[in-house]
Amino acid sequence: MSCDPKAMKIAILKNLPAKTGHGLDHWLGVLQQLDAPDKRSAISQLKQAGLGHFQAAAVYERSVGEAKYDDAAGLEAKQFNGNTTYADLKKQLLGFGKDVSVRPCQTYVPFYAKRVFAMAAPSAEGMQIGLALDEATATPEAEKVDAFKGSQRMTHVINLPANATLSDGQRDLLHRAYQNNAK
Repeated sequence: MSCDPKAMKIAILKNLPAKTGHGLDHWLGVLQQLDAPDKRSAISQLKQAGLGHFQAAAVYERSVGEAKYDDAAGLEAKQFNGNTTYADLKKQLLGFGKDVSVRPCQTYVPFYAKRVFAMAAPSAEGMQIGLALDEATATPEAEKVDAFKGSQRMTHVINLPANATLSDGQRDLLHRAYQNNAK
């Protein structure tokens, strides 16, 4: 099962000894000795010292106390503050079952059952909802896409103006995406 960004960072840091031969304290010490004036150069130099990109980013973020994903409500508010369509979407998706979880990221909010089945992202017009549907699904309610927010699992997108109401057809597609991915 996939994990949210916060859990992923914890796992990366926990696995440093097994993956690199050195624990977090060692890598924090290496970072202190580097001449790295900013995040980009710190990550680059940690990578040159033997870490992978995400390992280096996790070590750097720990060193400066960044906790990007600790405030889930803050991440949602930053993206959808006052957008009643998002509030309606979230309520609808959480109502599908106790297995549905919300794991906000910096630029989108994914919804999981067993796997991610929907993703909400702000757009210039309001909001986009990526859906993991069968490739063959054809519907006027959602546009077929190759990927959404970098996820090829998302095969369709619903574009909604700010504070729009989800149609019955769109709600049906949301439920179908949930059912397809909760198995």
